[in-house]
Amino acid sequence: APDALTRYRLVAVAVSGPTASGSAESSVNIARPLMILPSLGQFANAGDRLTARAVVRNETGTNGRVEVVLTSPLGEEKMSLDVPSGESRAADFPLTFAEPGSIDLEWTATLKAEARTFADRVKTVLPVRSPMLQLRETYFSQLDEKTNDLLAGVNPQLTEGRGEVAVTVANTRLASLGSQARFLAEYPYGCAEQTASALVPWLVLPVLGPLLPDFARDPDEVRRVTTETVAELFKFQTPDGGLAFWPGGSVSSPFASAWAAIVMSRAFAQGVNPTPAWSRLLEDLAKSLRGLSPKESTPRLAERVFAAYALALAGRPEVAYHEELYRRRDELPAEARCVLALAIMQAQGSREMVATLLREDKSAPPDVSPYGGAARDRAIRLMAWVNHQPKNNEVARLLAEVLAFGPQNRDGTTQSSAWTLLALADYYTKIELPNASNRTAQGAIVNNDGPTPFAVDTRTPAFRQTFPLSPPPPAATLQVDNPAAVPLYGETRFAVYPPLGEQPPQDRGFNVSRSYRKIAADGSLQPAEGLRVGDRIVVTLRVETTRPAFFVAIDDPLPSILEAVNPDFVSRESGEGGASTPWEVSHREMRADRVVYFCDTLPAGAFTFSYLARVRMAGEAAAGATKAEAMYRPERFGLGTITRLTSQAADLP
Repeated sequence: APDALTRYRLVAVAVSGPTASGSAESSVNIARPLMILPSLGQFANAGDRLTARAVVRNETGTNGRVEVVLTSPLGEEKMSLDVPSGESRAADFPLTFAEPGSIDLEWTATLKAEARTFADRVKTVLPVRSPMLQLRETYFSQLDEKTNDLLAGVNPQLTEGRGEVAVTVANTRLASLGSQARFLAEYPYGCAEQTASALVPWLVLPVLGPLLPDFARDPDEVRRVTTETVAELFKFQTPDGGLAFWPGGSVSSPFASAWAAIVMSRAFAQGVNPTPAWSRLLEDLAKSLRGLSPKESTPRLAERVFAAYALALAGRPEVAYHEELYRRRDELPAEARCVLALAIMQAQGSREMVATLLREDKSAPPDVSPYGGAARDRAIRLMAWVNHQPKNNEVARLLAEVLAFGPQNRDGTTQSSAWTLLALADYYTKIELPNASNRTAQGAIVNNDGPTPFAVDTRTPAFRQTFPLSPPPPAATLQVDNPAAVPLYGETRFAVYPPLGEQPPQDRGFNVSRSYRKIAADGSLQPAEGLRVGDRIVVTLRVETTRPAFFVAIDDPLPSILEAVNPDFVSRESGEGGASTPWEVSHREMRADRVVYFCDTLPAGAFTFSYLARVRMAGEAAAGATKAEAMYRPERFGLGTITRLTSQAADLP
């Protein structure tokens, strides 16, 4: 039976033939003699001082004194409670969380009554996060010297914080691929485009696996994740066969549909079985070409090019539309011309048409796609040239430009990272792998704890090791010893939480602020003061922008003492007003530790977003800064400030 105080209704039904039936029901009560039930939030932040509460229930039939013990890495706390039979009492323990990680809490309740001893024990794991924004920076370097200092020129904040540093040593210039794969795998949001992009690292593993030592996966896992992600993508499908941009949408997105089809075509080519929904998606893409207008705008025409490439990859090339789009090439941005060239090559079309499309001496209209950017543009160009003329000097030039857009460059998006992986997979397969020599090197990565030996060769071109950063003392030593001074390439990736402190607001295109107000008993809104567990809070976010933006994510972290209220469960009778969802919101996610709004378009002006929350725990807690970010233009963002709230425990009835 479950470990709970619960009454279950049991129903039995008997049926014989078309008309004879009967039923009976009964019930069973689950009741342990002594129970301890922790009442915690879902997470904590470093620096929080919380009251960890557990409720002790006595059903032994005997009044008694219960000894309650809370054991954690912070120590052991004890208290005694007089708990009459049939009643409950609360045990409250103060806890202070010093650093991010996770903490195991073990609760024990013991009651001795006459000759018997009753006991119950429960273990809970509480994630501990940081209210500070995590610093993620990656540095690339050539390691041709006998001793190479990896900390030279590094942001000092990275060695003062707490986290980890991952060092990759490789004998190829493609050592940066791991960062692109991790970025896509760890991306926190999930529209159709981002879900499809997150599948790309798994699809390139058969080719790039040796270059991704920290992303190595078993083939069975690769197939499982690929199959599950394809199924997830079809949950975005609308009645017309295309894919909506956000879950639950009823209108398909031309670009998201085309991009998902491009990615899924590669999955099906690797053995994943397509479903009938796949044919409906391809039919919708083909229909979009049929609707090609003589006065089509440049962005819409470019979307048709992506649809044509998707159909060519799927084995259903629309050659007539390749020719029509080629005829209108002067209306296409340079990037779209390269995608059209890829479609023509996939359909084994005219090489003369491809060569004309790849010429850069012809002027082209600017690319105004909200998904585009310089990094994606260079990756698509590289991919087209690698497949057209792999020995052309243009390949080397474009490769250098693609590698220059590392993760430390603010141009990184899911689109640029996904296209970079696809382009470099083609480059590695067609150029670098066939010409690989026995590039063997041995050396050591040295930090404060000593050397970690490594060896790289043709079969294992990359070696990776992760080291903790836990000041004090700071990471004074981090270097690569290369005794033979052979050509080596390095990637040093930091993921660090800075020391606890204030978060200054930043306006890089968005001005962001946040406020908390308590809903009083009469329904009025009052300052968030004197909070008690159970109080209702209205959280209001304000975002200001002086110019329009596309695909904006507004991410608001919760303090650990609050829990967001799902608006789908709020009835009119509850009187819980104050939450609002303006028309600009395209999608909303209520998570355990944050609330996220997504706006496909955000005009110039000031906008407010509000949601309901309840006080879940007692204590003093910090909420991380609210962040607004243009997902496909991440250099445009805004940060609010850290907010601290205090609440008191409610009396147990």
